[in-house]
Formats: sequence, C-alpha cells, structure tokens
Amino acid sequence: MRLRLSEILDILKKHEIYNLHEDPEKLVLDSFVIDSRVSKEGSVFFALRGKKTDGHRFVKDAHSRGAKVAIVDRKIDDVEIIQIIVNSVVDALEDLAKNIIKKVDTKIIGITGSNGKTTTKELIHRLLSDLTAESVFKNPGNLNTEIGLPLSILNYYNRERILVLEFGISKPGDMDKLVSIFEPNVGVFLNSGSAHVGNFKNKDEIFLEKSKMLKAMKKGWGILYGDDERFVKLAEDLRNIEFYFFGQRNGNVKLLKWKYNSKVLTTKVDFKIFEKFHSPEFKGIWNRGQLLDLTAAICAVKAVGMDLSVDILKNFELPKNRFNVQRIGDFIVIDDTYNSSIESLKEALCTINHLDARRKVAVLGAILEQGEKSLETHKELGRLIDESTVDCAIVYSVFPDIRYSIGNMKNKVVMESSNLNEITDFLCSFLQSGDLIYFKASRGVEMERVIEKVWEVFSK
Repeated sequence: MRLRLSEILDILKKHEIYNLHEDPEKLVLDSFVIDSRVSKEGSVFFALRGKKTDGHRFVKDAHSRGAKVAIVDRKIDDVEIIQIIVNSVVDALEDLAKNIIKKVDTKIIGITGSNGKTTTKELIHRLLSDLTAESVFKNPGNLNTEIGLPLSILNYYNRERILVLEFGISKPGDMDKLVSIFEPNVGVFLNSGSAHVGNFKNKDEIFLEKSKMLKAMKKGWGILYGDDERFVKLAEDLRNIEFYFFGQRNGNVKLLKWKYNSKVLTTKVDFKIFEKFHSPEFKGIWNRGQLLDLTAAICAVKAVGMDLSVDILKNFELPKNRFNVQRIGDFIVIDDTYNSSIESLKEALCTINHLDARRKVAVLGAILEQGEKSLETHKELGRLIDESTVDCAIVYSVFPDIRYSIGNMKNKVVMESSNLNEITDFLCSFLQSGDLIYFKASRGVEMERVIEKVWEVFSK
C-alpha cells in the first residue's frame, strides 16, 4: 500500500515530529517494517520494544538501508531520518491499519482455532476468488498476530472489499487486541486444543480467549464445530449473531466419509452440504482435520451469501508444511512441520494408519510452548506413536522434553540424536524403497532442513 506521509500524520493524532525535511504531501511511503534489515527506499520503520531487544537501537540501520520514516516513542539523536514520536509504537501500527480498513466498506471473515487456520483461510480465499469477480484479500503466511495482521494490511492491502484473516493468539488478551482492530462480519471458530497451553492456565482458558472473537461481533454469522458441546453452548449464549455448524455428526455441512488412494494420492469424499449430497475426488491426501476445515470454509462462503460447487477444489494444493503428502520416486513423504500439537498429531496418525506403505517411519521433534504441560504432552506423543501403525521412530532431541516420549514408544525408536545432520545421514541409509516418511515438529525445531536434504538425495 502507498501512503503519503501527510496521511500517516493525520491518522496518528497525538504525536511529535522530528527531522521533518521533506514535504509530507509529496513523500510517498510503500514499505512498512519492524526489522531494520529488510528496510528499503521508501520504508517506514516501527521501532518496537520486544522481550529481547529494543527496535530503537536499529533506527540508524533502517535509515542506512533507505528507510525514510521511523515511528518511535523517544527521539533518536544523530540520525537524519524523519521521526514520528508517539506514546506507543504498537498502538500507532494498529491505528494505521484500523483506519485504512475503515475507509472501505469491508466484509471481514475472521478465523481462529488451535489447528487449521491457514488451511481454512486458503480454502475460503480460493472459493471466494472463484465465485466473485472482485479481488479478495488474505493475510500472507503466518502474519496473524496483533503485529502481523496490521503489517499485512499496510504492506499488501489494496482496498479489497472482502478480507479473509487469521486471528492467531498465544497468550491471554491477544484476541481483545485483534478484534479492536478488525471486527469480523463472519467469525469462524474451528477448534480449541492445547496449542500454546504453556501461556494459559488450562485449555478452558484458551477456549474462552478464542471465543472473544465471536463475543465481540455485534451482528453477522458465526461458524462453529457442531460436534463439540462447548461450541453449541457458545452459540446458545450469543443471541445477536446467526450460526452455521460444521462437523461429522451435527452441522449444516457434514463430512460423512472419505477414502484414500495411496497409489495416485487422491482423496474421495462424501459430504452433505445444506441437505444435498456431494462426492468429489480431491487431488492429494487430505486428513480428517483438513476435510473439516473445508466444511467450515463452505459454511463461511454461504454466510457471505454465495453458493458453490466443491468441484472447484479438485486441484487445490494444501498449504506448505501442513500435512503435505508427496511422492518422491518410490517413497511417500509427509511434511507436517509447520507447527505441532497433540491434536494435529492425532489427525495425522489417523490418516497414516489408512495409507499403504512398506514401512512407516516417523521423524519427530518437540512440541513447543507447552510450559508445565510439556512432560504430559510428550508422554502422550509417545503413546500415540506406539498405538499407531508407525513401524519406526527417529527422535530429534535438541529440545530435551521430546525424550519424555521415548519410553512410551517401546521398541519403535531406532535412533535418537540432537544433531540434524546425523539424523539426515541415518535416514538416507536406513530408508528402503516403498517406505512412508512422516516429519512432525513445531516450527522452531527447523525439521524442514532434514526434509530438504532427504528430498535432494531421493529425488535424484
């Protein structure tokens, strides 16, 4: 998005300005960053204060790379960059995004849940893009926090009327911030599990935090999981909005059954969509969670007043690192390394149990952000692997909590190492033609480095 400096100053009412050496009406800014290293000509640098560092230390670096403006909460001497001095840099970032959105008659679809937000966002965006002539905005990647979402608006928004946004939370109070900036017209609440439980008292508190998205809505539609009594009760308590439900047992859109073809990697599905039966066959292997994400997406599209045919998703490619099933030569490789939780692991193993392979090999890393629940979580991980059809487990133990799982996997662990290169070398010698290899870990574990090496070796 391109903004004149004068527009930014008009939005940020309470501020001081320092080093104003260009005409605000003529200075156009088109890049908004919080990392000085990605600053360029025409950037605005937000000097955020974090837990480990203070962005004010990097104002000079941002200026040296071409940034024209810095938004700060104190004056920085000895640097000739235009400085807008505000009480809170975070609030300034959020106010800019909020005011930009307000200038357009928008329809916002907000998505929250412990698992499946990005997949659901991509599905809704694809469906709406095919069903309407107008452009539809989605937040890129994982820019789904109180910092990421405003940045995505400032950098990528082009005044689209329909926005599909992930609302990601990791601690109490996060949802309050998000709904104060972006009030949804359609709120999709997929599920609520143990992701980020280390930052909350318990899983009930996670559910309450996520439910704030719907409670903040004055009108519109809520899309809820009909097979969970907590969601049904939530709908009963919210009288000012209407609801569609999705699920397997209860819902306006139901996932009835599905079947995999391991040879050609397709998924045949039976749905009941608003009383009509549909049986499409999709490219790729979709696990149950991803198919439920699709039922939620169909409800969301209906809520904005559009009908659809699920056939338009036949060639849809699921987002990267989220249970992506691909064939490399004689091997089936499943990349599930975007993030990790017990709930997503259960869904993945349920699918793997129904796939045909000579051997099933799981390469496992830690589930992060579990706090005091980490011991319990990793013991459960081991139990789930032990009860699955996985034949062999390789454990990447750079985060030591993963070791708690090993005792519950009995004789399935064939290797444990805290060195990714050792694991890669072992895999390349251990794997046999016809094997299925499943990679699962939290994003911070960097398991994708192993996948890249394995891909390189076995695709030759």
